Amino acid sequence: MFLALKEIKKERKKFSLMMMLVALISFLVFFLLGLAYGLAESNKTAIDQWKAKGILMSEEANGNIYASTVNYKTYLEYDELTAAPINVSRTVAYLKSDSVARKRMNVVFMGIDFSSILAPQLVAGTYPSNLNELVISQSLEKEQHISLGDTLLISHSGLEYSVVGIASSAKLSTQPVIYTSLEMASPQMLVREELQSALFINKEHPPTTISAIVFQEMPEEVKGEYNQLITIDAFIEALPGYLAQKLTFGMMISFLIGIAVIVLSIFMYIITIGKKEIYGIMKIQGISNSYISQSVILETFFVTVVGLVVGMIVAIVSGRLMPMSIPFEISIALYSLSAILIILMSILGAIFSVRSIMKIDPLDALR
Repeated sequence: MFLALKEIKKERKKFSLMMMLVALISFLVFFLLGLAYGLAESNKTAIDQWKAKGILMSEEANGNIYASTVNYKTYLEYDELTAAPINVSRTVAYLKSDSVARKRMNVVFMGIDFSSILAPQLVAGTYPSNLNELVISQSLEKEQHISLGDTLLISHSGLEYSVVGIASSAKLSTQPVIYTSLEMASPQMLVREELQSALFINKEHPPTTISAIVFQEMPEEVKGEYNQLITIDAFIEALPGYLAQKLTFGMMISFLIGIAVIVLSIFMYIITIGKKEIYGIMKIQGISNSYISQSVILETFFVTVVGLVVGMIVAIVSGRLMPMSIPFEISIALYSLSAILIILMSILGAIFSVRSIMKIDPLDALR
């Protein structure tokens, strides 16, 4: 430890350059991790809030809930305490007060029974008591500055909804979620203009079809024709673009970590070879190979840790300064795992320098 600190102090310019290099690459790694994790979460935060184990959809939907159609009667065959019907549709909305500019927002309409297991946790307001009321997620409140009492209009249909509640942040496929009644989230209600003045269906006359049935516990059997039951994890993996995004960011981060380790190993090797004569004299004085090797590994460890800490701090601060529209989330588990991986691989890379020390002949220092 003493030798390592003395060398770092003596060669502080070289080691400072190495620390700066590690910090820059670490910043890229942690910043990309934050973006990757934030993007992954923005694909599925609404699903995570279900706390469900499985979902029943039509076979032909191929795991795509937007293309799924299930008979409502199928839901009635399951236990209402562990199952809940859901309608999911994509649509475009805008604030009624902004009817001139019409700043349109892409949203996901999630129709649920607010007395079921899918009811979101409110942070303000109440659940809807009428069919023309809805609950928005905090994602819309923060990004689009929508608040309680505002009126949202749905494009094409012109249907008006009053915002009566705000739930915790929820997104599906990166789009903010709006919660409404099961009937009002059906694709027909959002598109067909002739339904504006229609008599809305109530609970005594439920819809004939729904998008899917969500289960808190996996049922023993699949009911209804042409339906399939899949786990929530499989459902998330089937979300459009979700797997591709994970693989892309994973490859980028892996290559960055590899580059960081290779560059650090090369720097340590160059510094070690440059002190070949010094190490030879130390061996003549009776200093063991293990002691010298230990100092090289400690130097690598110290440089890597300092660079990682600086890079992580800068990445976290930069992420916090990003606009709300950019998905950036900090995962302590991912950050810790990546930091440990970089440290271990850097120490492994330092072994190449250690091997060169082992091969140094003390007589070379006397020539």
